Amino acid sequence: MLSTFLKTKVESQVATQAKSQVATQVESQVATQVESQGATQAKSQVSGRAESQVSGRAESQVSGRAESQVSDRAESQVSGRAESQVSGWAESQVSAQAESQVCRVG
Repeated sequence: MLSTFLKTKVESQVATQAKSQVATQVESQVATQVESQGATQAKSQVSGRAESQVSGRAESQVSGRAESQVSDRAESQVSGRAESQVSGWAESQVSAQAESQVCRVG
């Protein structure tokens, strides 16, 4: 009787700890990576597009998905899309403007 009670208590504690830790890590890691990588790389022109496309999609797709798929898919889709769309857009438009303005000044 006592061993059954202790066993049940241990199982319930372990399961609760696993759920709370994993869910918290997914939200904090994914949201922080998206905001820091996307918004920092593209401050001036792309910060509006970075917040609307990347962080919005991160919260809707990632936090709703399963635990094992979330962390893998979060890194592949969110940070990959942040780098390809956000920094690519930033480099193409910002460096193009920089060259055109610098050449005019020069």
